[in-house]
Parts: sequence; C-alpha cells; structure tokens
Amino acid sequence: MGQQKLAMQKKLFFDNIEIGSAIALFCFGLPKSIVAEGLLLTRGDDNGLCKVYIKKVLIPHEKVRSDKNGLTVGEAEDKCVLWDIANVAKL
Repeated sequence: MGQQKLAMQKKLFFDNIEIGSAIALFCFGLPKSIVAEGLLLTRGDDNGLCKVYIKKVLIPHEKVRSDKNGLTVGEAEDKCVLWDIANVAKL
C-alpha cells in the first residue's frame, strides 16, 4: 500500500477516534457489515493495521484477515488482534 494512500486512510478513519474508544469492526468484503464491536488499542502501523480488542462478536464466522492461522472473529472474542484501518469506525 502506498504511503500517501495509507496516510489518507488514517486521516479519514482515525481523526475522530481516540485510543480506547468503542469501535465497530467491518468485514473485508462487500457488502459491508459490522462483524464485531471492540476497543481501539493502537492507531495503525505501516501496513495499515491497527490493534483492536474484540469485545462483542456479531458475525462469528468472519475471518481475521491478519491472522495466518485462519482465526475467526468468534474465536478472537476477548482477544487482541490486528484489523485493517479501513474497516474500523467509531461507535
């Protein structure tokens, strides 16, 4: 991902979200739907991923894309995972 595109995504999605804020986690495909709710722990890294705590699962079979072992959102409840910043929004 280009640095300019990543910077734009961070600006669009994180200007109003503070660390510790309640967030909605969206699926990676279309149509977009909320798969879980949680807390934002970090704002994002160079790969466009932020660290989140999954507090409440809404769609348990959705895959956690950053996990190489095929972890699902249901299995990640009450855990910290990396999530794409483009699929995070403030609740």
